Amino acid sequence: MKYLKGFIIRVLNSNMPSIAAQMSYYLMLSFIPAMIFILSIATKLYLPADTILSYLDFIMPTTAFDAVSSAINEVLSSNVSVATLVLSLWFIMLGIRGIIIGLATSYPQSNQRHPVKQFILSFIFAILLVIIIILSLMLIVFGHYIGNLIESRFSPASHLVFLGKLISYVVIFFIMTFSFGLLYRFAPNIKLRFKDIFYGAIFSSFGWIIASLFFRFYINNFSRYGLVFGSLGGIFVFLLWLYLTTMIILIGNEINVSIYTYHYSPSDWTKTK
Repeated sequence: MKYLKGFIIRVLNSNMPSIAAQMSYYLMLSFIPAMIFILSIATKLYLPADTILSYLDFIMPTTAFDAVSSAINEVLSSNVSVATLVLSLWFIMLGIRGIIIGLATSYPQSNQRHPVKQFILSFIFAILLVIIIILSLMLIVFGHYIGNLIESRFSPASHLVFLGKLISYVVIFFIMTFSFGLLYRFAPNIKLRFKDIFYGAIFSSFGWIIASLFFRFYINNFSRYGLVFGSLGGIFVFLLWLYLTTMIILIGNEINVSIYTYHYSPSDWTKTK
């Protein structure tokens, strides 16, 4: 509770909604190219690329997923060239660069990096993102293999089958937390330790899953956005989902900033840039 006062004051006095809107714009540009790049690589490695789409279908509102998946499948239905993959990687870098710019100056006495350093860091994060997702798919394949092995030796209702699925979800959650941790650790232009960003990474993992599921439930059951946006409703919902995602990222970062300033810079505890 001792960090709560500074956190609330920082959030209320910050320009977080504007930063989230800027970050959402970059994520919008990079999301579909990122999926195309990752799905193309996964297919060449004989990994279950459809698993990624199934997870997106689970976490995103139906109309937003339909709009995104139709665009992805349209591109993947043709031969994806090397030039397309390079262009997709470039857009991934732009999306990550937008997040880095949004987080870089969130700490006291921190400034924006040189543009060249921003692009280098964006490229590193882009490659890491692809590697993490590919490794996650490999873990899913391995988990399915273990699950099938258990089902072949025990009854399908065995608690071991449930335990295996639970472990796979826990592993995915820790991968998400690790990814947010890397982002919070290296995106701000200040030297941090992993213990300085732990709570924000945990919050972002839980918060993004819970907020996305609630948003999906609301859009699928109560929203009447189609009366206003018509056939563009799916794109509108997709943009709102990206905005929600960036808000969760920024709130998690503010948690880290509040804890950091409380310990290392008390005079800046409630100050925002």
